[in-house]
Amino acid sequence: MSSTSEDGGVIQPTPLLEDEFVENANLVEAAASADSLEKSAAVEDKTSRRRSRKMSLYDKQSKWSSEVQTKRRSVYMEDLLLKRHQTMRNLFLEEDKDEEKGGVQDSPLKASMEMESAFVRHLQSYFKDGDLFAMPTVEIRVKNFSFEVPIGPEGKIKIPTVFNYSPIYWCKKGCEKVMRRKNVEAAIRRKEVKSVLSNVNLALTPGKMYLIIGPPSSGKTSLLNAIAGRLQGSLLEKVGYSPKKLLKGQVIMNNLVCCGDGTDETHRTLFKNMVACVRQTDDHAARFTVGETLQFSNSCKFPGSSEHESAPEMVELALEGLGLSHVKDTYVGNEQIRGVSGGQRRRVTLGEMTTFTTPLLLGDEISTGLDTASTVDIMRILSFTARVTNRIAVISLLQPSPEAVALFDEIILLGDGGHVIYTGPTPGASAHFEGLGFKQPDAMDDADFLLTVASADREFLYCPEGGPLSDEVPSSESLGIEFQKSAEHANIINKLESEWKHDWSAGVTGTAQYFNKQYQNSLWASTLLNFKRALTLWKRDKPTWIANQIIRNINVGLSTGFLFLQSKEPRDFLAALFQVNMVSIMLCASSSVNTLLEDRSVFYKHHNSNFYSAFSYVLGQVTALLPSILIDASVLGSLLYWMVGFRATAEAFIVYFLYFVTFDMLMLQLFNVFVALTPNESLLTAACTVTIFFNTLFCGFIVTPDVFPVYWTWLYWILPSTWAYRGLVLNQLGEADLIRNGFESESGIHFSKRWIGYGFAYMIGAFLLATIVAAFCLNLRIEEPQTCAPEIKKNEEDDTEDKEPRDANNQALAAFTPVNLSFHDLCYEVKASKGSEKLRLLKSVSGIFRSGRMCALMGESGAGKTTLMDVIALRKGSALSFRGNVGITGDVLLNGFPQEKISFKRCSGYVEQFDVQSSELTISESIRFSAQLRLDRTNPVHDSPDGLERHIDQIIETLGLTREADFLVGSDEASGLTFEQKKRLSIAVELAASPSIVFLDEPTSGKFWAGFEFWHAFPTLCHLPFTN
Repeated sequence: MSSTSEDGGVIQPTPLLEDEFVENANLVEAAASADSLEKSAAVEDKTSRRRSRKMSLYDKQSKWSSEVQTKRRSVYMEDLLLKRHQTMRNLFLEEDKDEEKGGVQDSPLKASMEMESAFVRHLQSYFKDGDLFAMPTVEIRVKNFSFEVPIGPEGKIKIPTVFNYSPIYWCKKGCEKVMRRKNVEAAIRRKEVKSVLSNVNLALTPGKMYLIIGPPSSGKTSLLNAIAGRLQGSLLEKVGYSPKKLLKGQVIMNNLVCCGDGTDETHRTLFKNMVACVRQTDDHAARFTVGETLQFSNSCKFPGSSEHESAPEMVELALEGLGLSHVKDTYVGNEQIRGVSGGQRRRVTLGEMTTFTTPLLLGDEISTGLDTASTVDIMRILSFTARVTNRIAVISLLQPSPEAVALFDEIILLGDGGHVIYTGPTPGASAHFEGLGFKQPDAMDDADFLLTVASADREFLYCPEGGPLSDEVPSSESLGIEFQKSAEHANIINKLESEWKHDWSAGVTGTAQYFNKQYQNSLWASTLLNFKRALTLWKRDKPTWIANQIIRNINVGLSTGFLFLQSKEPRDFLAALFQVNMVSIMLCASSSVNTLLEDRSVFYKHHNSNFYSAFSYVLGQVTALLPSILIDASVLGSLLYWMVGFRATAEAFIVYFLYFVTFDMLMLQLFNVFVALTPNESLLTAACTVTIFFNTLFCGFIVTPDVFPVYWTWLYWILPSTWAYRGLVLNQLGEADLIRNGFESESGIHFSKRWIGYGFAYMIGAFLLATIVAAFCLNLRIEEPQTCAPEIKKNEEDDTEDKEPRDANNQALAAFTPVNLSFHDLCYEVKASKGSEKLRLLKSVSGIFRSGRMCALMGESGAGKTTLMDVIALRKGSALSFRGNVGITGDVLLNGFPQEKISFKRCSGYVEQFDVQSSELTISESIRFSAQLRLDRTNPVHDSPDGLERHIDQIIETLGLTREADFLVGSDEASGLTFEQKKRLSIAVELAASPSIVFLDEPTSGKFWAGFEFWHAFPTLCHLPFTN
C-alpha cells in the first residue's frame, strides 16, 4: 500500500510484513487512543465524550501499540476493526430532542461536528457579518408516489440494427399498429413493467439534511428527479420501449403539486428555480477554467452586482469551501484535454450549483471520485448551510463513511424495486433492522450494515430469533411492508396530513416571487454571456482553428487557385465557385458541429436550472463562431478570388466576401438544427451528409436550372446553396453568359443583378428561421435523466446454474507472464493551463509492484494518483516534450529490464476513471472484441474450440455481469448501462486481455462495494499472478 502526498511525492513502505503494519498507522493510533478514553467516559458530558472519541481517531500524537510488532497482521486488523466500529457507533447514539426548538437545529453533537471544518467556522462569521440573500422556506411532501417503466415483452431489449432503424422497418411497424389498433390497450397491459419507485411517502422539513442510500438501480436518481419535479407523466421514448411511463402519486411543495397527479403547470418555472440539482455526471466545458465555470454559473443567476452584493463573494466562498482555490485558473478538462483531477472535477460540479441560493439542494452521488476526508468536509459545509439558511438538502451517496452519515439528520433507505425500507432519524436506522432479525457484525459500521440489508446480500445478516418475519430471508418488498407498520412511518403520515406552515395554493408571496422569473438575465444579456463563453472556448482551441482552418484553407485555396489560375472562361468561373465556395463552405460548416454537439450536455444541465433560454444559447454560440467564419472567408475566399481572376473591383469583392460569410453562417445554423434534433453523433453525421449531398447536386452547377425536372423545381427554390451560388455567379458574369450556361428556369425567368439582393434577403431570413427552429428543438428534446437499466427476469434454472461450483480447470484460462514493476525518481512537469509557468506534478517518486500482490495508491484529490499511473503506463508520453508542454524523467523497469513501449502495452491493462466504451455493442460483445484483438494466437485459450468463450464467460461471471451480458452499453443521452455497470464493464474489458499488470484508476467511483459477491471477485483475481 502506498500513499501520495499533495505535492506529488510518495510515502514509501518498507518491504513485506513489518512495514505492512506501518501502512495502517493512523487507524492503529485511533484504536489505542479510543480504548484509553473509554475509562474516563463515565464522568464526561455525553456530547464532549463523543467528540473526544471521534477526535481520537485522528490524533497524530498517539504512540504505537507494542502489540503491533508481536501480533500477526490478520489478528491485529480484526482487533483494529472492532475498536473502530465501537468508536463509530458513538456517532449514532440518539440524543434527547427538544420538539419545540426543532431537534436537529439545536443538536450540540451535530454542531460540534460541523465546527471541525475550518471553512465552516469562517462561514459562520460570514453569515453573522455579511448580507445573506433571503430565501423562501419550503416544505416537500411525497404522497404514495410510484414510478414504473415498461421493459418490453418478456423483458428483452431491442438491439439496434440497420434493418430496425431503416424506413422499411418503420413502415412495417406502422402497418402492424394499424392492423392491431383495437388491441393496442390490451397489448400495453400485457407488457411487463419494472418498478423504479414504489409507494414512497416522505416529509422533508426545512433546515434538515437527508441521505438517500441504496444499492444500484434502487431508484435513488429517480427519487431525486421526482423531488425536483422533473419526472413527468409523458416522457421521451427510450429505444425499444413504449413511450408511456406509469407515474402515480404526488410530490407537493408548499401545497403546490410539482410532480405526479394534478401537476400545477402554471408554476413550472417556480419549481425549476427553487431547486439546485447536482447531477451524477460531470458535464463541463473542458477549456473553461474552474473559476470561470463557477463565475459563469453565478452570472446567470445573479445578473446585477448592485442588486446582490454577495454574488461575487459567493464564488470565492465556493472555491474556498470546496478546496478549489489553488486550481481556479486550471482547465476543468475531460478525457482528451488535460485539466483538474476527477475528484476536483466532481467538486466543480457541486460548486457550480452552490454559487447561487435556492431553498432546495439535491445531489446525486456527489462523493464519486472524492476521498473520504473531502467528502466528510463537504458534508459538514452542506449540513451547516442547510441548518443556518433553513434549506432542505437531499443527497444520495453510494458508499458513505460513518463520519459522513452521522452528519445527516435522516436516512432514506431504498431497496430493490424502489421500495422505501426505512425513513427516519439516522441514529435509529440500525435498531429498526435489528428488531426485524438482522444482526450487525461487530466489525461492520452502521452505514455498511444498512447498505447490506438493502442489497441482495442481506441473507448473510439475517438471523431471526422470534422476530416479526419468518425464517425465509425477506425481500425488499417485505421490508417495505414492515416499515409501513413502524412508528417512523406513522410519524411521516401524520406530517403528510398536517396543515401547511407555508401555503402557496392561494398565491406565491414574499421572497418566493423572485423565483417566479424564469431567467434572471434579459435575452440580450444571456446572449452576451453565451457569446463571451463560446468565444473564450474557441480562442483556446488553438489546434483546431490554426491547424484545421488556416492550413487547410491555404492548401485548398492554393491548389484550386493554381488549377484555375487567371482563367478567362466563364465555365471555369462556374467550376471554381462551385468547387471551393460551395463545397468547401459546407464542409467547413459541418466540421464545427462536433463542438456544438459536445456542448449540448452542458446546455441541458444549464437549461434545467434556468440559467438562460435556448434562443440566447443558440444565438450566442453561432455568433461566437463568426471569427472562424471570417478566417475561412479571408484566407480561402481571398486566395481563390484573386488567383482565379474574378472581377477586380471593390464592389464585386465586397459582395463576394459578404456572400461567403452569410452562406457559411446559414449552413452552420442549419447544421445546428440537426445538433438539436439528433440523439447521437452517428445520426448527426448522416443528416449533415445528406444535406451536403442535396445542396451540392441541386445548387445549379451539376444540374443547371434549365434542365431541372418539374417535380424537383420546389427543391431548387428552397435549398440555401441555390440562392448563394446564383448570387455569386451573377456577381461575376453577365446575363448573356448566364443564359448560355443554363441559368434560366423552365418558366422563362431571367436572373438579373437584382437577384443578388434577393439572395441576401433569403439567406438572412433562413438564418433567423434556423435559429428559432434550433432553439425550439432544444426545448422540445429536453434530456431525460436515466432512471435505471433494463432488467431481465432471472428464472429458476439460472439460479441453479449460478449456485453450481465452477470447475477448477476453468480458472485462469488465459496465460501470461508474471512480472515485477519498479520505478525510480519519476518526475513529471507540465505547462500551466494559463501562462508559461511550469507545474511539477510528480517529485522523485520511487517504488516497486510485485507480482501477485495488490497495491493501493492513496491520496487526496489532486495529489497525483492518476498522473503517477499514467506516467508508469506510458500514457503521458515524452513524445510531447518537443512542444515544451511536458517533461518526464526517471526510470521504469520490468523484471529488471528497461521499459519498452510496445511490449509493455501488450502485457498491461488500464481501467480509466472515465468509462469510455462503444455504445453500440453489448457487454459480451465488448469483452469478446477486446479478447480477440489482444490475446495472442499462442495463448492457451485458443487450444480448444470453446476456450475463448469459456474465458469470456469466466470474466463475465467473476464481475457479476451474467444477467446483463446482452445489454447494450448505450450512452448518457440514451438508454444504456448504469454508472456502476459501466465501471464493471471497463474492468472486464481489460481483464479479457489477461494482462500481467492491471492499473485501475478510481475503480470504486460510482461503484457499490458493500456486496459480498462482488468483493469475492477481487481475492480471486489477486490469487492469480497479476500485478494490480
